[in-house]
Amino acid sequence: PTDVKSLINIVITWIVNPALACGFSFLIFNAIKYIVAKSKIHMLELDIYTRVGLIIVAAFGSYSLGANNVAKVVGVFITTSPFKDMVFFNFIHISGINQLFLVGALSMALGVITYSHKTISTIGHQIFKLTPISAFASILAASLVLFLFSSEGLSKLITSIGLPTIP
Repeated sequence: PTDVKSLINIVITWIVNPALACGFSFLIFNAIKYIVAKSKIHMLELDIYTRVGLIIVAAFGSYSLGANNVAKVVGVFITTSPFKDMVFFNFIHISGINQLFLVGALSMALGVITYSHKTISTIGHQIFKLTPISAFASILAASLVLFLFSSEGLSKLITSIGLPTIP
């Protein structure tokens, strides 16, 4: 029964995740479109705001992905971590598990630096043409959904107020 419940939660997540991201993206895009139309922002000023916004949501997206994916990448090695705890200057303590997470994070960063440009270019130019504002909306929506579904703190908060948790 527990395995079936877990499988049902996974399937529900596969359905709800994209639907929620689509809904968030739709709402964010239309809200930005409305704000831009009502505020009469100059094109160059809008460009600056869009660039800064893209950098901020890219950082949030990286945080959300890293928080979710590093655990998946290195979590299987926790019980067999080859790293020993290290102590520097008698007050800086770095556990073997933290070293393992650092290696995983650096490996992911190296992959992003070396191979992501072609993937991003393919998605952003060949699969689907994204304007800067639609890119902002889609990145923010995907990051929000990933953050919601992987946040342990949010899950505990939802449980503490008596609501069912996000699968």
